[in-house]
Amino acid sequence: MLNKKLTDITETDLNELVTNSVAEGKTLEYKQELPKLNDAGKREFLRDMSSLANTSGGDLIYGIKELEGIASEVCGINDINQEDAILQLESLTRDGLNPRIRQHNQLVKLTSGKKVLIFRIEKGWNCPHCIIFSGLRDFYARDTKGKYRMDVDEIRSAFNLSSTLADKIQNFVVDRISQIATDQTALQIIGEGRVVLHLIPIDAMNPLTEKQVWEIPPDKMRPIGCSGWSDVINFEGFMTYAGGGDDGTRSYIQLYRNGIIEAVLGDIAFTQDGKKSLNVSYYESELFKSLPELLTLQKSLDAGFPIYVFITLVDCEKCSLLHRQTFPSLRKESLISKNILLMPNREVNGIPARPGKILKPIFDRVWNACGFKATTNLDDEGNWIGD
Repeated sequence: MLNKKLTDITETDLNELVTNSVAEGKTLEYKQELPKLNDAGKREFLRDMSSLANTSGGDLIYGIKELEGIASEVCGINDINQEDAILQLESLTRDGLNPRIRQHNQLVKLTSGKKVLIFRIEKGWNCPHCIIFSGLRDFYARDTKGKYRMDVDEIRSAFNLSSTLADKIQNFVVDRISQIATDQTALQIIGEGRVVLHLIPIDAMNPLTEKQVWEIPPDKMRPIGCSGWSDVINFEGFMTYAGGGDDGTRSYIQLYRNGIIEAVLGDIAFTQDGKKSLNVSYYESELFKSLPELLTLQKSLDAGFPIYVFITLVDCEKCSLLHRQTFPSLRKESLISKNILLMPNREVNGIPARPGKILKPIFDRVWNACGFKATTNLDDEGNWIGD
C-alpha cells in the first residue's frame, strides 16, 4: 500500500514505484489494464478485492505494468469512459462480495493524458468476505506472493475472529446500558424511563480507529427530541445535551472517538394513580426522525458500513403502553416484566430511504412485551402512520 493519503497520490508517487523497483505483495497489486467485464474478468476482480480485505487491506492499481511482480512502467489505462467503468466495478463489489467490503478509489492523471485508477481496500473487520458471483462461493486471502484460496482452517479462524468481534460489540452495549441503568453517566438523566440508541460502525472495534469528532458542527448533533442544546468536548469525544448542570438532562448524544454514537432520551414514562405508562408513540416518533440524521453524521466521519443499530429501554418494568385505542376493549394488556429491554440489533449498510424498515422489527419487540403483535405507528413497509 502506498504510504500516502489516497487523494494526495500523484504521478510522481507512481513513478517512484518503478524507480525503486517496488514489488507486489501482501498489500499491493499492479494491473496493466482494467478488468474485462466478462465472467472471468469479474471473478478475477472480486478475488483481488476480497483477498486484500480478508488480509490487511491495500492498494489495487490499474495502469502499471509489472515484470515478475515488480513495477516496470506507469502506462495508464486505455482512453475509455473511466467513470462508467468505476461505477460498474463499484456495483460489482457491492453485489459480488458478502459481507460488503469498504473501499475508496481515485483516478490519477498522467502527463500523457491517460490515468491510473487506484482502489484502496480497507481491512475487513467482519471477515471473511466471500465471493458470491455466478455460482462461485469462495474465500481468498493474500501473502507476500499474492492472493490464494483460503483453506478450511483459515476460513474457520476468520469466522471465529468475526464472532469475537460480535462479542466485543455486544459487550460494549451491555456495559454502557448497565452504567446508564445505574446513573453512572456524565450527566444525570431526568424523568422516568429511558430509551438508548447505539449506532456502532464495524470499524469502531479496530483499536486504531480515531475520528476528529470535535470538528463536527454542533448543529449536526441534535439530541433526540430536542430543539435547543449545548455541546462539550470530553474524555470520550464530543457530546451534545439538552439542559445539564444540577438540573440534569433529558437527552444527550455522546459521539465517541471511534465513531460510535450513544443517544439517550429520558422522561419517556410517567406514573399516575400508581400505574406506570410508557409514552411509546413519543419516543418511536423521535427515533424515526433521529436515525437518518445520526447515520448521516457517522457517514460524514467516514465511519464504515455496516453499522449496527441497538435500541434499549431502561427503567421500564411494570410499564403499560400509552397508545392510540386501536385494540378491542376486551384485550388484556400485559405489563413489561423486565427493567431493561435490550432488543436484537439491526445491520445497516447505508443511509436507509425508509428508516422505519430498520426500526419496525425493534419497535415491535416492545409491543410484543405488552401482548400486542406490532407497533401501530409504522405500517409493514416502515411508513410512519402514527399521530
